[in-house]
Amino acid sequence: MKLDEFKAEFWERTDYDRAFRGSFGRYMTEIERAALERVMGDLRAPVLLDLGCGHGRFLRWLAPRAGRLVGLDRSGRLLGVASESLARQPLGIPAALLRASATAIPLADASIDAVTCVRVIQHIPQQDLVLHEIRRVLRPGGTLVLVQYNWASPHGLVRAVKLPVKAALRSLLRRLGRQPRFDERTRWTCWPLLKRQLHRAGFGIDAATGAWIFPLQYFRRRRSNDAFRPFLRLALAAEKLADRTPFRFAGGYLVVRCRARGAPAARLGRKPRGGSALSR
Repeated sequence: MKLDEFKAEFWERTDYDRAFRGSFGRYMTEIERAALERVMGDLRAPVLLDLGCGHGRFLRWLAPRAGRLVGLDRSGRLLGVASESLARQPLGIPAALLRASATAIPLADASIDAVTCVRVIQHIPQQDLVLHEIRRVLRPGGTLVLVQYNWASPHGLVRAVKLPVKAALRSLLRRLGRQPRFDERTRWTCWPLLKRQLHRAGFGIDAATGAWIFPLQYFRRRRSNDAFRPFLRLALAAEKLADRTPFRFAGGYLVVRCRARGAPAARLGRKPRGGSALSR
């Protein structure tokens, strides 16, 4: 099974959305939203695309910044969760959910004013193709806000130590005739590499920083959300200090706001498959 096919199957059967209902998941969402706000500023967009929206955990938060909101994801199951949420509590603005691949976005050239993409590209082997697709659908001068895991960070170093152990366990499971639950071959990045990728795809950098991920996995996930508040305040205070130093690019996340330059890029690769609007 190819890596992209494996991951597509994984997202269809995973309980990923349930992980964000607990205190730890809510904490991570707050960390990510705070990081996004630091680079988004007063961004407003007539049409905003949340690429890799999953079960829609950012859609409601993004709605005040958009005149119309589009969520795109490859997982029909996660989009179903998002659709049910929007049906129960509408956003108050026109909204649509599309099932499609980020490598073949079923939207017209220069039809989007802003794109958010939070921890999505690292799961896709064809990263340059995704960035070119984002540039294609963005209007000239449109905004991309991107969050990716950073291997040049303490979080990345911990992962580097864990990877050989997980690889050995996956190999053992396959020998026993069992399919590992998840594949760790995600493609993390670092600031120099990400900057080159964005420039190649036709983007200019407006703002960039890192977001630190504190080792909260060592705390019990069953604690109330209030128990994580002091750590959130500590993390945000540390990030404000780090923003003034070269260490701002040593956080577990890289958070970038960039601008589409020139005319939309020509389509690369295969033609897009049609997406279906699941909610409006």
